[in-house]
Amino acid sequence: MSAGPTNQPTVLPSPAKHVNYTLGMILGVDDFVQEFAYLSSRDQSLARDVVGYGTVSGLRIALESDARGPRVSVSPGTALSPRGQMIRVCAAQCAYLTDWVRDHRREIVERLGSPPDGEVTAYIALCYRDCAVDPVPIPGEPCRAEEDMMAPSRLVDDFRLELRFDAPDQTEEDALRQFVAWLSDVPIDSGPGSALNDLLDAIRTAAQSIGSPPGTLDFMLDPPPPFLRIPSAHACDYLRAAFRVWVTELRPRVRGSNGSGCCESSERNIEECLLLGELTVPIRLDALAGEWQLDPDVPAQIREERRPVLVHLRLLQEWLVCGRAAPATVGGGGTGATGPVGPTGPTGATGPRGPRGPTGATGTGVTGPTGPTGASGDGVTGPTGPTGATGVGVTGPTGAAGATGVTGPTGATGATGAGVTGPTGPAGPTGTGLPGPPGATGPTGPQGAGLPDDLTRIVGMSWRHGAPQLRSNDLIAVTRLTPGAARSAFVVAFGTKPDGGALRKVRFGPNSIDDNTFEMFFLQQFAGVIPTQFWAKVTGRMAELIPVNIDSIDPGGAVLAATELAVGPNGVASANGAAIVLNRELFVALRGLRLQIQIKGDFIEDETRRGVDGNFILGTLPTGDRVPGGTFWSWVQLHPNP
Repeated sequence: MSAGPTNQPTVLPSPAKHVNYTLGMILGVDDFVQEFAYLSSRDQSLARDVVGYGTVSGLRIALESDARGPRVSVSPGTALSPRGQMIRVCAAQCAYLTDWVRDHRREIVERLGSPPDGEVTAYIALCYRDCAVDPVPIPGEPCRAEEDMMAPSRLVDDFRLELRFDAPDQTEEDALRQFVAWLSDVPIDSGPGSALNDLLDAIRTAAQSIGSPPGTLDFMLDPPPPFLRIPSAHACDYLRAAFRVWVTELRPRVRGSNGSGCCESSERNIEECLLLGELTVPIRLDALAGEWQLDPDVPAQIREERRPVLVHLRLLQEWLVCGRAAPATVGGGGTGATGPVGPTGPTGATGPRGPRGPTGATGTGVTGPTGPTGASGDGVTGPTGPTGATGVGVTGPTGAAGATGVTGPTGATGATGAGVTGPTGPAGPTGTGLPGPPGATGPTGPQGAGLPDDLTRIVGMSWRHGAPQLRSNDLIAVTRLTPGAARSAFVVAFGTKPDGGALRKVRFGPNSIDDNTFEMFFLQQFAGVIPTQFWAKVTGRMAELIPVNIDSIDPGGAVLAATELAVGPNGVASANGAAIVLNRELFVALRGLRLQIQIKGDFIEDETRRGVDGNFILGTLPTGDRVPGGTFWSWVQLHPNP
């Protein structure tokens, strides 16, 4: 028995063709399917290419809880998918997290290892689908099965909500946000500004679009050059040209258009699901029950920063007309006179400290005057020599002369002796004059150079030194360049004091901040004949060293927010902060152990080409002893259930 005719088209319909009906032409199933495909594709292309995609109304995500446990809910609403399909959710939807964890045990183990204690990120995705309804009898062969006698006569629009491990692709959405942020950083100046071609070349360079294959555009690698300015007199022309580069060069790259005649294949490769949000689900292994379950001590978290949203035209119109405009009266009169100059705006933030000036010359005190000469001393008169005895006979020879000194008065003449004349008496001692008073002290010279007080120091950190029960949630979540990458991090900030305006950049890269100078260790027990402990260095994929920009820091030195910075082709970057980002698996593997962080400031070069003053004296911030270099040590104890 031969098979009956099929009711399904033999080939996929082309979105670029429609039926060219001619009188007498017999239309079949393929013709009606082709005509619908053409009309539907035109509607979707108009929505996708002109309007964009994202949440249009409703679809609010919330975390709730009832007797069955925590659940995530999505309210009714509408959205446009990346393919341009209108998706309607007519009733609230929910998913119980306990059931989801139980049903996805294998995937969780594959992503987190065994045991899979920690947290897993799931993505809430909304997709379009249609459902066949309204069955009707169809002709065919006799003796058919009952299910072959009926066929659905209608397709109804429907949806599919998924809680899955991989985020929907939204390359165009991410690139669009980065392009707008990059262009917004270019100042509009009242002066002559930069040349138009300089602006367009900078956009192409920042997008890495020249000579690169189609793919992701990353405007975060190259911020606008500091010299780039848009002249206010020609701002419209410059912005119009910038948007032209986006439309004609950059958008086709992120959409993956292949340039073929009818673009049929490229449309079939477009992502069909829309991201509604990210959900962080805490899990742990129940050792007694032997099964994976939600961690009741850690709440789940929702993040919607990357969610595409479509604002409708009426809201945009009202915003442009009245949203932030000053009150004004519309009338038919001419332009009024120029108003008075407004008050001077507040003083801008203090600029960075300039380079250190040369050391001043050493001061010399003036020599005091010479003191007066002391008075001359008077020698004491020597005693008179004894009278010689009278000799018998001739007169004796004359005695030898005494040593010359200060001549004393002549002694009395002795009686003429009859014998030899006696010797002359000894001379008296030489007199000594008294010393004069000291001269006056000269003035003090200028102070010589002392220890520097403008060294770069560690002024902030994202953890509490010596914390006894540290969990992963006690650390800040760094904003990463790669979606889904680990975020919990030990972050340090560099500067002269814990103030956003006093932060200072250091060199991140080999022989400065690298895995030899910013290190993490854990204390390991060794149960041998002699029980010992030793520090083991944390390396590998579970602990990643990255440069960051410090977005927020409080006066006490607590780092509150940070964003990952991209490194250049040689692995070098300039950053005011650095972070070791820990994978959740590491917290699980090291739970209950002591961690120690070491930073070697002697080898870290700051923007003034000096070492970081890193001595963490008495565990207080900022670090330092006013001598370049020094080693930073800090330690924490991980919670047994991180």
